[in-house]
Amino acid sequence: SDRDVNALVKFVKKQLNSGPVSKEAILDGDVIVLNDHSFDANVFSGKESWLIEFYAPWCGHCKALQPKYDTAATELKSNLKVKLAKVDATENGTIASRYGVQGYPTLKWFPAGTDKDVTPTAYDSEREVAALVKFCTDRTDIPAGSEKEDL
Repeated sequence: SDRDVNALVKFVKKQLNSGPVSKEAILDGDVIVLNDHSFDANVFSGKESWLIEFYAPWCGHCKALQPKYDTAATELKSNLKVKLAKVDATENGTIASRYGVQGYPTLKWFPAGTDKDVTPTAYDSEREVAALVKFCTDRTDIPAGSEKEDL
């Protein structure tokens, strides 16, 4: 009979996987939103370093970090060597488990030119705008504030 659990599971999986899977990242303000399908194609392009927040939508600490992370992304927007992104770890378990994400929010640094086998650096500094920006600029050799010099 086609009405058993295995048939139902097979049907649901087929429906979930039907249609094109985009490797394009989407923007939420100046923060790039990545998922299991878009992560590798974007993060490992070799051009930029990435600070990535792995979060859960229900997490209070994640909600508290969000406006600060958004502001840091805006301040770093003109820095062509770094991008800030976020991944909903509850919806994208493949990426979250690959990098050992167990609590939320977890922030990890992915240096430019690495591949998916990299062990990213954990971000353990203050969860404040200035600390986030300094962490990124210290690792990309761009002095903080220098990107704001417009001619």
